[in-house]
Amino acid sequence: MEVHHHPNLEHKPKKFKEYFLEFIMIFLAVMMGFIAEKFRENGTDRDKEKDYVKSMLTDLRSDSAMLKDEIKWAGLLGNGLDSLCQEMNKTAGKINVVRAYRLFSLYDRLVGPTFSDQTSSQLKSGGMRLIRNSEVSKSIANYWQGENNIDQINTNCRAVGKDATEDSYYIFNHKFAHEVGYDKITGLDIIKIDSSACFMTNDSVKLVSFANKIDDFGSILRDNYSYYISEQYKLNLKLMALIRKEYDVKD
Repeated sequence: MEVHHHPNLEHKPKKFKEYFLEFIMIFLAVMMGFIAEKFRENGTDRDKEKDYVKSMLTDLRSDSAMLKDEIKWAGLLGNGLDSLCQEMNKTAGKINVVRAYRLFSLYDRLVGPTFSDQTSSQLKSGGMRLIRNSEVSKSIANYWQGENNIDQINTNCRAVGKDATEDSYYIFNHKFAHEVGYDKITGLDIIKIDSSACFMTNDSVKLVSFANKIDDFGSILRDNYSYYISEQYKLNLKLMALIRKEYDVKD
């Protein structure tokens, strides 16, 4: 009978040094993989950060033009409403009705900025963690706070303006006012008022009540709204300059 001899499969135990070296090799491989992944993530995050600030700069430029127009418009409205209030507060029989109609037709309108929020909405949804520069991050937060302040004031302004407009329905008859053109310099409509224009009521209480509400509307525009819009414009310019400097972004 043929006898088969099997090899001895028993292994000699490894020395501690060999186990330690294997552990080190595995550990280094895992660490290198982890580090490489972090480098890839950091590179992606930095690209996203640069994209965010570039997009933010585009939005800020749009806001800048809007805010300049809003400052101008708020000034025109405030002055116009002040003139209307003075006219309506004259004693009975001395009000220049045609002038009152013209002032009301031109300046009885609401204001309200529209901020570009495409980038802001993305940053607020988690993108702010990518903005490493603390000064830029703080300036963005201040800019958003300014938007909130303006929104609150604008809500109050609209409420007072709407209340005054409701009163106007009992005083001004729209059939006497006709839009005949547009003034490119002031941005206002050109209004023609019929020489036969008259108030729908001569009740002094209603006329004075309307004047008071117009005065409140104008005061909010001059003292609150115009101030915060101007401050927001300063924040806008500061933030744009900061982004250009810190991220070396060219327009």
